[in-house]
Amino acid sequence: MLWIFVILGLSCEVFGANILVLEGLASHSHHIFMRVVNEALAAQGHNVTSISADVETKPVANLTYLHND
Repeated sequence: MLWIFVILGLSCEVFGANILVLEGLASHSHHIFMRVVNEALAAQGHNVTSISADVETKPVANLTYLHND
């Protein structure tokens, strides 16, 4: 019975998503918090686009910042 669960567990597929993050407040402290969330999502294979008042200078794979004035 255990081997059935092992086979089913190994056959699961995982897909990355395209995620749009809208940072509503133009606050540096909110951007620091959301940067961690954005980088974690990007590290897990998601394509993240963040619209923010602050823009990061260090490029991260799968993470794009759009500057919102």
